[in-house]
Amino acid sequence: MILKLIGLGNQYFDTAWNLFDMTVVFGTDIGILMNIFTTGSNFSTAATVVRAFRIMRIVRLVRSQENIKIILDTLVNIIPQITNFITLMFLLLFIYAALGMNVFSEVVF
Repeated sequence: MILKLIGLGNQYFDTAWNLFDMTVVFGTDIGILMNIFTTGSNFSTAATVVRAFRIMRIVRLVRSQENIKIILDTLVNIIPQITNFITLMFLLLFIYAALGMNVFSEVVF
């Protein structure tokens, strides 16, 4: 009410995402304060759940930006090729590790 009187409330509080962000931040702050002032209680799990909702900010960003959608679609489409490459790199690393253990196992410090 006071913010609307001075002209600040019309821009911020009219958007649902801004209200959601404000709720998440206040919930996180309350959870942190509860963890500080109370010991041995289970408020930390509630604060963790509230912090998890901050991921929704990323969802909002992805929905609003077409370039980010294109990049994420590309990453999803190349996952099979990336897994093949990572598997080959792991195999190469394993071979060199086994070779190093075999060659340098008798070396004394």
